[in-house]
Amino acid sequence: MDRSWVHGKLFSPEYMDGVKQFMSFVQGKFSDNVEILCPCSRCLNQNYLAQALVKKHILMNDMDNSYTRWIHHGEDLNVEVIEHVPAADVHDSHNWSTDGIGVTEEDSSGVDPLEAFLGDLHTAAPYEDREVGENEDGDAEPCEQYT
Repeated sequence: MDRSWVHGKLFSPEYMDGVKQFMSFVQGKFSDNVEILCPCSRCLNQNYLAQALVKKHILMNDMDNSYTRWIHHGEDLNVEVIEHVPAADVHDSHNWSTDGIGVTEEDSSGVDPLEAFLGDLHTAAPYEDREVGENEDGDAEPCEQYT
């Protein structure tokens, strides 16, 4: 079954058809009144929602593009899935943002942005652990007193 639509652009005909295909699959496995896990890029199969709301989430937030085996929605593990990502259909340079921290998928310097971000977090950790007034060696820094 072709799942390349999850990498397509929102509101493209291929994407819209893919969402219809997914919802038809779900309706074949669950009755209409059963809440299902929402596989949108925000919920990430963590929230049970009404099926109509799940469809809206997928249409507005994008389908989690790593969720190509619909195991949380009743699909067998042995189903052949085509996960080909056509270069022209990939979302225009993904911009992921977490609490205001922008991380772009492509970096012109050749450095993996996720690794750089994690390195920055690792480097910053010792500064957060210090007591107020301590320097990097843990010694108390002289305080300037204003009179």
